[in-house]
Amino acid sequence: MFKHRSGALAVATGLAILLVVTTLGSVPSAVAAASKPPPPPGSGMPKGPRSLFNFNQYGPSASDNVVLKWDEQTLAEVRATKPAPTVAARALAEVHTAMFDAWAAYDSTAVGTMYGGTLRRPAVERTDNYKSMAMSYAAYRVLLDLFPTRSADMDGLMTGLGYSPSSRCDPSIIDTTPQCIGNTVADAVIQYRHDDGSNQLGDRNGGAPYSDYTGYTAKNTWNTLAKPDGQLHWQPLCVPLPPPGATTCAATSSVQNFAAPQWGRVTPFALARPDQFAPPKMDTLRLPSEAKDLIDTQATLTDQQKTITYYWADGPTTELPPGHWAMFAQAAARAARLSLDATTKGFFALGNALLDASIATWKAKCDQDTVRPISYIRWLYKGKTIRGWGGPGKGVVSEDGANWMPYQALKVVSPPFAEYTSGHSAFSGAASRVFDNFAGGTWFFPGGLSTTIAQGTSTIEPKVVPRINTTLSWMSFDDAADQAGLSRRYGGIHFHDGDYNGRALGQTIGNAVWAKAQTYINGTAVVVPPTTTTTTTTTTTIAPTTTVESTTTTTEAPTTTEATTTTEAPTSTTEAPTTTEAPTTTEAPTTTEAPTTTTG
Repeated sequence: MFKHRSGALAVATGLAILLVVTTLGSVPSAVAAASKPPPPPGSGMPKGPRSLFNFNQYGPSASDNVVLKWDEQTLAEVRATKPAPTVAARALAEVHTAMFDAWAAYDSTAVGTMYGGTLRRPAVERTDNYKSMAMSYAAYRVLLDLFPTRSADMDGLMTGLGYSPSSRCDPSIIDTTPQCIGNTVADAVIQYRHDDGSNQLGDRNGGAPYSDYTGYTAKNTWNTLAKPDGQLHWQPLCVPLPPPGATTCAATSSVQNFAAPQWGRVTPFALARPDQFAPPKMDTLRLPSEAKDLIDTQATLTDQQKTITYYWADGPTTELPPGHWAMFAQAAARAARLSLDATTKGFFALGNALLDASIATWKAKCDQDTVRPISYIRWLYKGKTIRGWGGPGKGVVSEDGANWMPYQALKVVSPPFAEYTSGHSAFSGAASRVFDNFAGGTWFFPGGLSTTIAQGTSTIEPKVVPRINTTLSWMSFDDAADQAGLSRRYGGIHFHDGDYNGRALGQTIGNAVWAKAQTYINGTAVVVPPTTTTTTTTTTTIAPTTTVESTTTTTEAPTTTEATTTTEAPTSTTEAPTTTEAPTTTEAPTTTEAPTTTTG
């Protein structure tokens, strides 16, 4: 269920108040006469922050279709607002679902996720100009709802495309213009997602947007592991890390809060339930060997491996892991010279695959609440001398295992949520499988895709890494997905199984989402459109200082009747580590004090 609300009205004596029962807008008739043909979209470009990295081929262009431009505009808002990765995935899904629904009105077969085929326009309107205009209004309206403080960016792109940001449906007529189609589907998608469990409005707990309403509490504190098994559970960190022996988290630092623990309750696109393809339970008996593998890997990192770690870190001010894959998808669409129709279909599937991957991954993270490598290694190797990264520019040093830290930026250290399974790996697996399905096999980039990292630009080791300009290249989505997953182990923030089982989870979800998306694309999905009502006006006389809540119109969310495609859940890998034998103990220490920390 989702609700369309009007705000409370405080009124004075004798005032006549008009209470308007609002709706999602009247549904344009599919047989209404064709509207005036719109001009082609202008050459305006997305506004706002650009990516830190640019591909050497297939970059953004004024000739991009509107799908690519609005996708890039979404990424610009993610970079500017620094949300959690989950929120970025949802934004991409919502934008591309609204654009798909607008596009579907101008296709002879496809049905939208909200209104099915009830908005279908006559054949004369099934042109790229009509589609581009309707899709732009849909994307614009959704982005305004998702990123309200960034309206100037969206207005700028709309104006650059030649569209008026203020255009809405004309309530005095049955409005079938592209701007009305776009606004109508956007409003429906927005209302549906307002009640999807993400807590976008903060109305589930009266808190901030996307805040937790589940009551999640970490078992550990930043400097104490709880008995008897705190070493197996997520520990919030004091970031930046305080020096060894510190007993307080300095004012210049802050203690992490688990990001979006409610995300396992978000309504998915294709999954029958968030844990439909749940990964196997973390095998904690493997943790000693996996920890040793990470220590050995870090002690021998090459300059290129350090550069790979930096490139795939996807921290604050970037497009985040889901957005990184949207950038790859943009390049793929340009490389293949995809039509507007093909790009719409591909990004519709991609956005929802990233969303479902985020839901399934965070469901596993919260259910299992698993330890990050930094906490486990410091516990296991406390009092033992190991080789580890000493900090920016210090190389590898001999140190007490209690001071080991990941190869990550000192202001990040380790992500603020549980380890198992890897979100990077799930997003990567889902994205690669969507585009492999699109291609009917492995999606290859003609001549390859690459980016060049300038000397000394790494935020992990500024002025040190890379030693020389370094080019990273990939022949396929699969190549990039493998490297993205591996980068998290280079960086020391994921164990082997978290990476591999995360990739398997993402691949399974990618296949399921692709199958579900096809039912909308080929028109076989049976959609129940949201119920609409006629706008009515009532005059009411209110007593002094009375506050009146306007009538709430409740609308059933659209549903589909086709079965969700399912595949087997991923199984845990049994690949053995290639390094020397690790300590085999998993017994908790006699003290609950966590190992001291260091800034290297």
